[in-house]
Amino acid sequence: MSLLRIFRACTARKAVGVVEAYAASVNARDPEAMAATLACPHVTSGVGEVQIWESESEFTGFSDFDSFERGGWDRPDAGKIEATRVAATLDAV
Repeated sequence: MSLLRIFRACTARKAVGVVEAYAASVNARDPEAMAATLACPHVTSGVGEVQIWESESEFTGFSDFDSFERGGWDRPDAGKIEATRVAATLDAV
């Protein structure tokens, strides 16, 4: 197996692991663990607005699980997670 194929396989496993860790931290209602899975600055868009967190501590202070639950949200359930795009070269990372 070429070095590039090994790199791509490792990169895909790492990406899937981060998504799984994020889902587990949301289900555990653990904002510190959630923040640890993000790359900061972290940008997300919601209904009519964009949020930007410059640091993990900014994100941790934002987490409001009660408001999510009042809106009918229960928990993330990603099912099978698969990386579909992985850098084609080592230079792309």
